[in-house]
Amino acid sequence: MQSDETVENAWTRARARCEGRHCGTPLVWALRGEAASGGWEALHNGHKNLGGWAAVNQCQILCWACYAKATAAATQRGEAGLNQPSDGKR
Repeated sequence: MQSDETVENAWTRARARCEGRHCGTPLVWALRGEAASGGWEALHNGHKNLGGWAAVNQCQILCWACYAKATAAATQRGEAGLNQPSDGKR
């Protein structure tokens, strides 16, 4: 799980837009963890022992559609536990 500070820094870097490949969908801060227009989640892209949960460069802000694709791909690779929503909603 990323810290609030890491997620906020990643959000600032993303400029409230999805960082998914070729996406850029506008996002709404208050809709974190929501499968709605503007909904998003923070995905960590690294292992904890490499700073994956704390390092902002390992945190990706994704719209819900891109997040679902990324977690489905991670599940196929056997990495499902790494990509759960940070608040446990889904």
